[in-house]
Amino acid sequence: AAERLEANKAEIDKWLAEGMAALKSGDYATAVPYLEKVAEQAPLATVRQNLAYAYKQLGNADKARENMEAAKKIDPNIQTGKSYAQLKGKQINLLAPENGGFILASSGGHMQRLVDGSDYNEIYSNNDFAVWGFKDKHTATFNQFTYLLPGSSNSQFLVVELSYSNDSPIGPFTSIGRFELENALLAETPFQEVNFPAVTAKYFKMQLTEMSPNGNAYEVRLMGELQ
Repeated sequence: AAERLEANKAEIDKWLAEGMAALKSGDYATAVPYLEKVAEQAPLATVRQNLAYAYKQLGNADKARENMEAAKKIDPNIQTGKSYAQLKGKQINLLAPENGGFILASSGGHMQRLVDGSDYNEIYSNNDFAVWGFKDKHTATFNQFTYLLPGSSNSQFLVVELSYSNDSPIGPFTSIGRFELENALLAETPFQEVNFPAVTAKYFKMQLTEMSPNGNAYEVRLMGELQ
């Protein structure tokens, strides 16, 4: 294995450079094949960790978990949380626990299911809500919310109300808007995108509306940069 690694070093280095460049630019679909090639040849924990991150951003929770477990097996002491300095200024999912996102106020502990990376089908009630803070209590700038819809259904939430605050986790909140998703699986990505003018704030609120008495919801993300 060591001989093969040495013989292919130039090629592995090239794949790694291509994969990391794509990862840093947010092109996760391009990053994955390069990093997979590296992982096949070189048992590196950091490569598996970066693969886990890329798959998570693409909405593939199973592959993300599989690669994170592989990274921990190679290096049990691997650091899974990135520092504020490493994340600052990069386009990330601000709500993800591994990126420092945390729920400060909500209608219940089940709201954590929306950001645990499991794509689990949870039952929610009308007007269920969650308010998130960002890593190390920093402000963040964000302009895109994404919502997982794996297919058409008569029993899932399709309307979300988004708002923000710079005062406290209980508001007052300023509305970003009320958005309705398509009741369908979109071919390019199961995450439907809601884009809006960039907001800089300390707290982000999402509320599920217009299902009675209750319905399903899966996974949500808020894409932006830590300030």
